[in-house]
Amino acid sequence: MKIPQSKIDEIKQAADIVEVVSQYVAIKLRGRNYVGLCPFHNEKTPSFTVSPDKQIFYCFGCSVGGDAIAFIKNYEKINYPEAIRFLADRYNIELPRFASDEDEKDKSEIETLFYVHKAAARFFYDQLQSSVGTIAREYLNQRGFSEPVLKSFGVGYAPDTWDSLFTFAKSQSLDMPSLEKAGLIMKKNDGGYYDRFRHRIMFPIFSATGRVMAFGGRILRQEPTSPKYVNSPEHPIYQKGKVLYGLFQAKETIRKQDEIIIVEGYADCMSLHQFGITNAAASSGTAFTMDQANLIKRYTQNVTLIYDGDDAGIHAAERGGAIMLQAGLEVKIVVLSKEHDPDTFVRAKGAEAFRELIKQGKQYIDFRIEQWHKDKKLDTVNGRTFAARELINVTANIRDPIKVSLFASEIAEKLRVNESLIYQELKKVSKGHDSLRSAITTAHTKSPDREKLPVNIIRAERGLLKLLLDGGLPGAEKIFSFLRPDDFQNSAIQKVVQFIYTQWNLNESYSESDVVNSFPEDIQKAILRLSMDELLEFDMHDCVATIQYAQLETKLTALRETIKTMEEQNEDTTQLEEVSSLLIKQIFNLKTKKQLITVRDTPAQERITFEHSHTPF
Repeated sequence: MKIPQSKIDEIKQAADIVEVVSQYVAIKLRGRNYVGLCPFHNEKTPSFTVSPDKQIFYCFGCSVGGDAIAFIKNYEKINYPEAIRFLADRYNIELPRFASDEDEKDKSEIETLFYVHKAAARFFYDQLQSSVGTIAREYLNQRGFSEPVLKSFGVGYAPDTWDSLFTFAKSQSLDMPSLEKAGLIMKKNDGGYYDRFRHRIMFPIFSATGRVMAFGGRILRQEPTSPKYVNSPEHPIYQKGKVLYGLFQAKETIRKQDEIIIVEGYADCMSLHQFGITNAAASSGTAFTMDQANLIKRYTQNVTLIYDGDDAGIHAAERGGAIMLQAGLEVKIVVLSKEHDPDTFVRAKGAEAFRELIKQGKQYIDFRIEQWHKDKKLDTVNGRTFAARELINVTANIRDPIKVSLFASEIAEKLRVNESLIYQELKKVSKGHDSLRSAITTAHTKSPDREKLPVNIIRAERGLLKLLLDGGLPGAEKIFSFLRPDDFQNSAIQKVVQFIYTQWNLNESYSESDVVNSFPEDIQKAILRLSMDELLEFDMHDCVATIQYAQLETKLTALRETIKTMEEQNEDTTQLEEVSSLLIKQIFNLKTKKQLITVRDTPAQERITFEHSHTPF
């Protein structure tokens, strides 16, 4: 069900933009606005601006902007409805219940699952800190994990009994079917329940917004019939192929450093964080998926994959790297020597040695070729042919035409194959995939330049739009007495002006936030940049005069052409001559007396129609 606009307005009223942003970004008052370093891109000089008057933010460096909801959406990497609910929870605003019973049931089930996971995580953490958790604490101390990192990751302990969590859940009146669905308890044949996790170190798995959604449990004693790790089964709030362990703890550093390090296991990830390498996350031992790659893209384009040096690790690096490239990410691969994993490496050699190791990461093609050389698979023509086709198959899944071109050249050069043959094979592989064939072709295609409007017209239209944004209904009243939306030639500006004109016609007030949220991202950015630029000053009279003068000149030119044609055909031009005289008079008054033409002075049938440019404003 769509969230009612009235509730969205209530949230916007409660969520002061300065208060919301200052919880994430250090901002200082400068003049009427606040400024700080942008959280959405790396910068040394503040270009991130927050306007308390307009209740919007904008970065002049990366063009991200919007209201408080847009800030949370961009910062927390969640969708718009989730951002609304995020702020509603923060400001204790109750959102309406879902209309249908089915929707309400689904929502209730999801929230209950999150609740029981949170309760279980608290229980396991408390058990680790109690006397029951002595053996588990000793094990973690022996592994070298510090208290701060254990707390940061919420590590706990499942006691060595069959019903500790179940008994706790009953005492807290937790929903047993939800605990069973979450895989935390299991049903006995006689109808009772027992704990799924027993005598295990418990690693909570958090969502990107910090909610516990699953667990991984490591056994504390050797048992031939028990696996080393037991993980939560998949359920409505947890699909293992869509989650990265440690991403919640790492996302701030990932943003700042514009890079993520992917390792395999929980311990690997935690150890790196303990040693100050806090942009690490783990795939939790599962085969890397496209969903995980797309999750990474929310935070960075740059990935380093670190895998063990055994056959399984190399195979995982090959497959994971290919998926990263298909997702459009920049990927480097590091394969450790067989005696180390990330956990043991960083403990034995330190953080600086690990960072140096990261710098030595191989690009995907170099990594694959290096492995083939080690296995002596490139010593024969058949071997090189196999390698070329392997890399062509990977390249065929890349949608960026520039990357396709660069990869094709690199494959040809490093495997000593004619580049035209690589392209031929690419086209064969992509047969039936229109988007790929288009991507390959696009690299050699140029789009025509769009016709641009005169600079003075663009400046005048931008100036009037800024005045409309800043002036509210009183400002609109003045401007719309001289112009209408179809007088604006830039198509993007015209759309925004039309929105404001509609509000003015209905006598409904509008905020800049309302205007911004009514348009797609490209127009949003342009509106925000224009609105937040305090150095831009415009005079309404001059802007209107510029547009009207251009209109009159265009109309007069067209009219003269019509009169000339009619005279050549011996037709009566008396009426058109009178209109021409009127236009000349209006131009004269506009230039010498600065006399603007009001809308009522210009009959609708005489208004000029322009071809609208698509040039962004």
